[in-house]
Formats: sequence, structure tokens, C-alpha cells
Amino acid sequence: MESRNNTWSVACTIRAPQHITDAFLRHYASLNPSKIYLFFDDASMADYDPSIAPGRVISFICDDHYWRNVPKISPTKQPGVRPTGVEIRQHTNMLYAREIMSTDWLLHVDSDEMLFAKKDVKTVLSEFPRHVFSICLKNYEAVYPKIIGVGEEFSTHYFKRYFPEKSILLKYYAEDLISFSRGGFWGVETGKSFVRKHPEIFKMSVHRPIPLDPNLIANAKTNDLELLHFEGQSYELFKEKCLRRSRKKVATLMPDRFTKRLEKIESVIASSGEQGLKDLYKSFYVMEPSTLAEAIADGFVEKKVWNKSQSDVSDLVTGNNPLEEERSQKISLWHGTVIRTFHNNYLSYDSEDSNISVANAYQLSRPGKFQPLEVQFLKNEKAILFYRNFLEIFYVSQPSMQDKVVTFKPNKDGILIFDVVRTPEYTDSFFLKTINGFLRVSPQGHITFDSPDPLDWENLSAKSVYPQL
Repeated sequence: MESRNNTWSVACTIRAPQHITDAFLRHYASLNPSKIYLFFDDASMADYDPSIAPGRVISFICDDHYWRNVPKISPTKQPGVRPTGVEIRQHTNMLYAREIMSTDWLLHVDSDEMLFAKKDVKTVLSEFPRHVFSICLKNYEAVYPKIIGVGEEFSTHYFKRYFPEKSILLKYYAEDLISFSRGGFWGVETGKSFVRKHPEIFKMSVHRPIPLDPNLIANAKTNDLELLHFEGQSYELFKEKCLRRSRKKVATLMPDRFTKRLEKIESVIASSGEQGLKDLYKSFYVMEPSTLAEAIADGFVEKKVWNKSQSDVSDLVTGNNPLEEERSQKISLWHGTVIRTFHNNYLSYDSEDSNISVANAYQLSRPGKFQPLEVQFLKNEKAILFYRNFLEIFYVSQPSMQDKVVTFKPNKDGILIFDVVRTPEYTDSFFLKTINGFLRVSPQGHITFDSPDPLDWENLSAKSVYPQL
């Protein structure tokens, strides 16, 4: 009898810098899949943080040895040879993950595609009867309020929905750009699919595979799971992708509009150089605040707070990890209120650099380099930050005037008092502000105190951790 546990795994054929891979792992680990399969399409870009989702990541480097031994599917035609088309490599890797996994469902996505789960994923999957072969996710495409840099690729809450009304699209894009979009999307408008493990596949696709059994239902719909596509990413990664794709044909099965789009990009580079390419990137992916407001009013753009969910990973905060307590056979008495960032990590004290940093929950659950920063809220919307070292408390003090390095003192002399700024938009989170500006945490973990505006991705949330009882 087929399992009704509705367990799931996620797979990704990936070629991305490590910070993208790590962000991908952190997000999907927070959704609690059984396994995360990474197929590194480029051996030189096969790095990731092993402390993220330990025991759940299964990785493959897709080098010549891999392609000589991995099971082959049509239409590769050449056993033992790396397929030229990236789609064919994705098909192969998806089928291989589906073969070796022990879960009920598999989702194959790209590294710039984040699953937005409005409910627990297993709960949603359990709602579909056994004769449903696949569940196709509705796709959305990211819009940025400004040109972003490396490390900020996932720093937006704004997403376009598929929008076929050309009269509306002309308000936002030039007509020649619309000609190689699809409903306002520069990427593929069709989302990826959750696919069951056991039924045989008649027609392969990472988007909408077709089962061999005609009695099975393919492409069932759900409103509880969506796919957010960060197609543009940062300008630097956009530029790298454009230059790489202009040198060689990497997408053999992609629609004709992608070829036209690449021709447009090559033409802009030839005529206007670097500045022309940056202007084109801005035309594709950036909407100023007033434009965003209009696009939202038109129903073209929606705001989705997609990465604020609490997860089993966030519950690994030091001193409140049942698994670690069981292994060490001790009960922790640590408790406090820690600060979770927009990027799903925690403000921390780095004992090696003697400064504020960030650490993920797994790092905090290990003794050594990181101690969680705690927050104490005061009257009149004020707050102070500190960390504990045994029985001693060290407060965040004023930055040095010379090197702007934040210091810590075991007393309250020179303590840095933050203003707590709350907005109606984020009722369960807040911003911290100093005389010089707002506290900003970059995806790489760099922390500054001079941000002029409280941007969406700089909001913080407090998490109370209690001792095991």
C-alpha cells in the first residue's frame, strides 16, 4: 500500500555563488523537507555551509564521472556525455533524485525559486487524494524597489503575477520589451510541480510532467503553496548570466522569446556598454515606490511577506534544542529574548572578532564562537542589547569614534540605547534606530548603524527562549 505520510523532498540543479546556495538551503530547511538534493552543475561552484540542515542535504557534483554513471533519459541520446541543454540535465537530475529518495513527493526547483508555503507543506500535500500525480504551483516573479547588490537577491516582498492585459503592461514596460515577455514575466510563467514518487512518467518536464497512467490527475492546483521566482537577482549576477549566455547556447528547449531577449541584451551592450545594460536591468526588474504603488493598485504586483515563518530550524536556538539536550543528558537553564533578522539568522556576539555579527540557529546551538545577543525593551520604545558570559553581562556600547567598531562593556557606562520603531505594516516586528540611522543586517552578516530608512528587509523580530522544563 502506498504511503500516506506525505513526506517530501526538494531537488535543485544549481550553478550559483555560495551565498545564493546557502540562502536556498536556509529557506527550504525552514519548511522541513525530509531531504534536500543539490546537483552542482559546475564543480567550481559546489560550496555550501554544511551547518545548514545537517543530515538532510545530499549533494552531487555533476562532473564527467557523474555523467558517465547517472541513469540516462531521452532525449540525451549520448550515454556517458554531459547533456548540452540545461533543461535535459535538470530532467535527468530530477528523475535520479526521484529514484533514490524515500519520500512521497519531490519538488525540483532552481536556486532562485523559493517556495512560499502559507500552511505546513505536509498538511497541504495530505489534502490531495492518491490519484493526483502532480501539483503545479502558481508562479510569481520578483520586483525590486531599487537596483540591488550581491547578497540582496532575496530582499524583496514584491512580486508580479502573470498579467496578460497588454494595455496595463504598457504602463510599466516599453512595447519592444513586452514582445519578449509573457504576461509581464521575463522568466517562465509556469511554476514547478510537486510530483509523486511512484507513478511512471510519460512526458518529462520539471514544470508539468505527464504520467503514463491516463487515469491520474496531473497539474492539480493549490492556493496554499506558491513559487516565488527571483529571476533578475542582483545586477552583478544578471550581468554575469547575460555575458555567459551570449557566448554559448545553454538553453536548447527554451521559448523563442528568450532568444529575442538575449539578442536585445547583446544589442544594448554593443551600443551602450555597461550603463546600457544597467539601465536595461532597471527596466526589467526595478520599480520605484510610486510605480510599485500603482502596479499594486492595478493588480499586477502583490506584496508577499514570504520568509517570516517560524520553523523547526529557528527553534534550535541555544539552550532550547531538545535533540542537543538529549545527547548531552543535561538540562539547560539558559533563557532570554533573542533577535531574529529578516534573513532568518540571529544577532550574535562573535568572540573571535569581538563584535556584533549574525549566526544561524545551528551555529548558536554549538558552544564556542557565537553568543546570542539578547534584547531588553525599556519604557518609551527604547531597547538595549547585551550578551551573557556565564554570570556576567556585556552591553552593546557606543561605537568608537575612530574606527566605528561596536564595543562591549560589563557595565552600563556608555551603553548604546536604541529607539524601537514599529510600523502598522509589521505588527509583530520592529526596527532598531540609533542617532546615526537604522540597524542594517546584510545577507552576508555585515552590520551597520547608519541606514537612513527602515527598509522592508531590515525589520527584526524578538523570539523568547525558555529553559527546558
